Amino acid sequence: MPPAFLLALSILYQIVDALSNIEFVATKIKILNLQGLWKFLEAGGNSIVFVAGTGWLGYLILRPERQQKSLQAKLQLELEILYEKQPPYEVLDQNKRLYRIGIRNNGGTTIRDVRVQLVKINGTTMNLLPMELRQSDDFEPRRSRVWRPISQSSPPPPDFRRSFNLNPGQMLLVDVVEKYEVEKNTNVILCLASHGLRNHIPDGSYELEMLITAENISPILKNLHVNVDESGRLHLVAA
Repeated sequence: MPPAFLLALSILYQIVDALSNIEFVATKIKILNLQGLWKFLEAGGNSIVFVAGTGWLGYLILRPERQQKSLQAKLQLELEILYEKQPPYEVLDQNKRLYRIGIRNNGGTTIRDVRVQLVKINGTTMNLLPMELRQSDDFEPRRSRVWRPISQSSPPPPDFRRSFNLNPGQMLLVDVVEKYEVEKNTNVILCLASHGLRNHIPDGSYELEMLITAENISPILKNLHVNVDESGRLHLVAA
């Protein structure tokens, strides 16, 4: 049995044992002429003591869960999702426009195993989702063995990191979508953390649903709306 449960049973036993001797305690109180307390016991004090003991037992059992929920809520506030339609979240490099979000640790401890996943795209169907989005400026990826043909002798392109840690006060950028705006009919590119996967969707209007997870926090959902206007320019705004 879990230690907390055994402790709760021990405390309940002590409460029941004390209640079994309540008449002895009451007799002593009467001898000491504590009439007010004696009347309290005669009028149902045993029941009140039992209810109080049961309440204390419930508190001991539920306290670890409440503490965990409190920690999760605190950490969720400390992990902040940032996006504005301006640099560094919107970047135009020659003919390519890139949008990304920021993940910042506002707390005093390191948040580990942060992952930003694209889980759904309303307006299209993609059977490869969910999939992590790539960390911006990630030049130390790991090798992928998923899509490499058997006959290919050269090493496959490397994958990007799927997760990262955030130190107190640190912010990292995660790429979301990009598009080459040389001509109208180029596709929107999803910035997935893997090579060799179909990551293009036709120009149009879509709602992206992203899931941000990390150790010891509740998952955070973030929705963004992506669309391409008549001139072929890519836009990303909060949904």
